[in-house]
Amino acid sequence: MADTNPSLSALIAAGESVFTAITGKSSANVDKVTAGISCVADGLLPTVESKVRFDLGKVIAGATAILTGTALVLSGLKKRPEATASTVSNPTTVPSSNNVPR
Repeated sequence: MADTNPSLSALIAAGESVFTAITGKSSANVDKVTAGISCVADGLLPTVESKVRFDLGKVIAGATAILTGTALVLSGLKKRPEATASTVSNPTTVPSSNNVPR
């Protein structure tokens, strides 16, 4: 993890990507609302960081990386090509006799 700058916007975006990967749905209205909330949260983050005894930036960066990886895994599982599945299930095909000229 190279980026340990705390950003709740990135964390929220990663959470949204997990939700989108699971449901396949995304809404412009939801995106607008979460963008507004995350901007406010990012503004309050320095105050929150000064009140806690742990490295909040690393916690947020780690959670963001976990959610981003989870979304990547989920989207990879959902987008499996159908051609690969049918080739594996039926590895040998016999040409049809209708295609042979007489």
